[in-house]
Amino acid sequence: MSKFNKFLERLKKMVDYNNLKDGNKVLTEKEVIVGYGNYDSKILFVGKESTESPEKACNSLFHNLNIQERPNWTRKRIDEEVIDPKTGKKRPNYWSNSGTLWWKYQTLIDYVRFGRRQEDRSKEFDFENFVYCTEMNNSHSKRTSDADKSTIDWRKKLFFKDPYFKDFSVIVLACSNYISGPEIEEIFDVTFTNACTLLPNSHKRKGTMNDTFWCHLSNDGKRLVIHACNLSGAIKDGMLKWMARIIESHLKKNGHFDLTFNQGRH
Repeated sequence: MSKFNKFLERLKKMVDYNNLKDGNKVLTEKEVIVGYGNYDSKILFVGKESTESPEKACNSLFHNLNIQERPNWTRKRIDEEVIDPKTGKKRPNYWSNSGTLWWKYQTLIDYVRFGRRQEDRSKEFDFENFVYCTEMNNSHSKRTSDADKSTIDWRKKLFFKDPYFKDFSVIVLACSNYISGPEIEEIFDVTFTNACTLLPNSHKRKGTMNDTFWCHLSNDGKRLVIHACNLSGAIKDGMLKWMARIIESHLKKNGHFDLTFNQGRH
């Protein structure tokens, strides 16, 4: 049995034994988020919460256990041209049929792989081939401000403490204040090493979540955990480039770069 399937079996028992809740509701397997993407990858992205229910998004424990074929989550990077309000000229509608979070995930992976954005914007997103993605919050919401945060505690105490997550070489916790530095060190068995801060804009104070990310390493140097803001927000492109260089260097140092980007989708 694969490491991922063993993880799913442990997770199923965890759901059965702990009466996990979302608010006052006891969750079923169909309602517990596992994730989507390449579960054998060495890179994990953790967002705040999904905009859709686990059952609708087909990223729940139920769907994984029943090995049902997922819908194709890839989307065209551009579907149409729009008029740029600043220039008055036509440009690709980069956000059409995709959403900003997937754009940022794709951009980060492009920077890790190629050191630049992909020029052909008619291609489909392919970051899922190289990354496994999940959420810090089991509740779903279109807006973070409206999200029920009650599931975050058991996700941190039970879900993310599973040994499965120790097998990732790089974890990007793009969930800002949903988790703290001390919690990261305790849950993922890593130690804070340094903060990476861009020069602040004149209207921003130095060290905000939008222009800073924090790096943590395991004692053996094999696991890197990056704590950052939600990537769907106003994160600067320079921060994604910097983050990508650190991820690329870490993967190459630990012999995972070629393995990560040469494996196919599952």
